[in-house]
Amino acid sequence: MRLMSMVPACAAMLLFSPVALAQTAPADAVAKPANEKIICRSQLATGSLTRRTRSCRTARDWADLRAQTREQIEKMQVVGRKDE
Repeated sequence: MRLMSMVPACAAMLLFSPVALAQTAPADAVAKPANEKIICRSQLATGSLTRRTRSCRTARDWADLRAQTREQIEKMQVVGRKDE
């Protein structure tokens, strides 16, 4: 009986020990997945040879933008072929 009452106490000591608490990483230190990493790109402003604009997006957003642009170009190319 006495042994059974000590099991929860030992489990609590192990769970909340300083070593166990030190091994858990804080939320800020957790590495972000690769597609959540912020990537900044510099692009020439339309009509200017020197002015640049800077856009910062996640890797996933850049991939989505690239896919949308590719789809739009393909649609324009298909429309151009139908008119010929």
